[in-house]
Amino acid sequence: MHSQTLRKKAGEIGRFVQYEQTEFGREVGRDEINWWVFKKEPNLDELRQQTEKALGAAQTLKKAAEALKESRPETYGDLPAILRGFADKRSNENRCSP
Repeated sequence: MHSQTLRKKAGEIGRFVQYEQTEFGREVGRDEINWWVFKKEPNLDELRQQTEKALGAAQTLKKAAEALKESRPETYGDLPAILRGFADKRSNENRCSP
């Protein structure tokens, strides 16, 4: 996104390079998220649903990762089993679809 919003300005001075906004950069401004949501996203209700689903999945994963800290392996050989259990428990949880 950055490379599409700025370009090198002609007339470099030594090692210094100046940049200027492209036409696209002037449209987007400095807030790409605001531009995307309010000017480009055709279905805000679907975006909201997907965002809420992703947030819920991220929160679940965060809590599970915090609990994983408590399961310290006693040997290196125990580590794969602990990680496998962690992954297996989460394999059927909410998934974000594209």
